[in-house]
Amino acid sequence: EDACSWVGTYCTCAAGYSGPDDTCAGCRPGSYKDVPGRSYCKECVAGKYNGNRLSAFEDNCTACPFGGTTLTKEASTIEECTCDAGNTGADAGACTVCAAGTFKALTGSSPCLDCPMDTYSPTEGSKGPLTACVACPVNSGTDGIDASGTVSACSCGLGYAQSSTLPGAFTCSRCPAGKIRSAA
Repeated sequence: EDACSWVGTYCTCAAGYSGPDDTCAGCRPGSYKDVPGRSYCKECVAGKYNGNRLSAFEDNCTACPFGGTTLTKEASTIEECTCDAGNTGADAGACTVCAAGTFKALTGSSPCLDCPMDTYSPTEGSKGPLTACVACPVNSGTDGIDASGTVSACSCGLGYAQSSTLPGAFTCSRCPAGKIRSAA
């Protein structure tokens, strides 16, 4: 295919090519140009890559494997794909969603981290401890256990009793005078 189509005295670059002043250069890997004319090649968006030169279609930009993204636009190889926050796995491969009770705040291949003691996270794919890990109700905790996925992992502390049995919500009230709740 010829990169330049002459219209009168002007060169019009074909799709997949770009350039001013009667010179048309092929689009670089990581980009495409889907219309003829003098416009510039467009970058593949973050989360997609394109290893081909002279790409004339946006569809040439391929999505990273599940849960993956790229750190920049205009990625040209699958090796530039890495797991997005809330997902973990090897670079250039499929990612796994962080399980409930865990989170991953950064992009990359690092593992998901456990929610700290006395918190829980019912959500899979959580992206940060401040948004994902919820504190147990007042006067309760997880008894030294990390990575709790439900509020049911929280229990009232010594001297407090659960005063509500609603699913997913409870409060811990001080035991009445003369009564005590001891370790189970």
